[in-house]
Amino acid sequence: MRKIIYTFFGILSCLSLLPVYSQSGKHYTTDKDFSNSLVNKVYQDKKGFIWIATENGLNRYDGLRFSIYRNTPGDTTSLKNNYVRTLFEDNQGHFWIGCINGLQLYDRATDTFREIDIRREGSHANPHVTSITERKNGDVWIATSEQGLVSLKKGEPLSQLRIESALTDQLGSRYLNYIFEDSSQRLWIATEDKGLFCYIPETEELQSYKAPLQIGSDDVYTLCEDTEENIFAGTLTGGLFRINIRFGKENFEPILYKQNIQLNIRTLILDHQGRLLIGTDGEGLKEYNPVTNRIEDSRTYAAPFDFSKTKIHSLLEDKDQNLWLGVFQKGLIMIPGTTNNLIYSGYKSVRHTTIGSSCVMAIFKDKSGITWVGTDNDGLYAINDRGERLLHFRSEPGNPHSVPATITTIYEDSNNDLWIGSYFNGLAKVDKKTAGASPLPGSAL
Repeated sequence: MRKIIYTFFGILSCLSLLPVYSQSGKHYTTDKDFSNSLVNKVYQDKKGFIWIATENGLNRYDGLRFSIYRNTPGDTTSLKNNYVRTLFEDNQGHFWIGCINGLQLYDRATDTFREIDIRREGSHANPHVTSITERKNGDVWIATSEQGLVSLKKGEPLSQLRIESALTDQLGSRYLNYIFEDSSQRLWIATEDKGLFCYIPETEELQSYKAPLQIGSDDVYTLCEDTEENIFAGTLTGGLFRINIRFGKENFEPILYKQNIQLNIRTLILDHQGRLLIGTDGEGLKEYNPVTNRIEDSRTYAAPFDFSKTKIHSLLEDKDQNLWLGVFQKGLIMIPGTTNNLIYSGYKSVRHTTIGSSCVMAIFKDKSGITWVGTDNDGLYAINDRGERLLHFRSEPGNPHSVPATITTIYEDSNNDLWIGSYFNGLAKVDKKTAGASPLPGSAL
């Protein structure tokens, strides 16, 4: 018997080396990986490196290890500030680093950083850089929280980086959270206190969008456009809103979550399937359902992690369709984009706890399609092809016709009778409906 058990665990050890990684998420933490768990931004550059901006350092992941960058006092080529808010690489190859007190460029050749001067009315400005984008015409636009909008026209030297004072004054707010260009080359500007604006640089047309009065949420934090040219605005206190310019909807249309809970939204992305994924501040990952026009709990998960109540401050789908979640105070989770039909059930499973937490000793699928699972000290389970539990038969002390507690093998004969071999109680035939066990004559059962 011991030989059989040793062989069984040897098989398990070999199986653990097979490429089934795509069924589990990878959790990176500050224990041995990167610099800080307060993640602000996860970004992939054009060379494929994953960058993580945190409140205590900048990190670069090459697929094997993390390189950590921090400020070194007195070294002007080091990171300007350990609090890094945002990252962006433009089509000219400039890799922009937005810090809490200014702007830098990363030089790959020397692995160093260079500060980019921002001036306002002749004086040096050190704004909190919150968001950076590049228009299709090559102009770079930067949103800050303190100095408003900053821009650089394509082809101009970096010394020409300018604060857009007149436009900022029109916005009525210097405290900006996000900026991006939609498919029609309109700039969308999200503010902390004045709602959302749409700006067309060529005509200098500026349009304001406000949340409904009953919601009163003007703290727009993040923006995204879907394949139907809907603009989605995520707010910190009022949930998610949609604007459809094509159909003349010029105000926020609230998108509801269950029980009309107003989610605190931190980040939005559109994945390769066209799904709008929503990172919230305390309610985990959500999805927008365009059919019902409602927010739903995400079907994306990563065993054995349950991030339903986490603070997801950044989302990234990389070039290989892996999903990266910057989880504030928890670190970084990567969910592989390559999936197959394997479903993990049992101990630490997020969604499939159908067979308890005991060691699995035997598995058999009968002619009717039911899978029977024999466990170590937890009896016999029957599950269907969707991983749902149909039956669970436990050992009953004192009852000679109950199933054994520890089952080591299962077999179905030509008469469709189920036979089980146990660790302590020999061999028995099982009634599938009642799980009554009929011991083989001479067995210990």
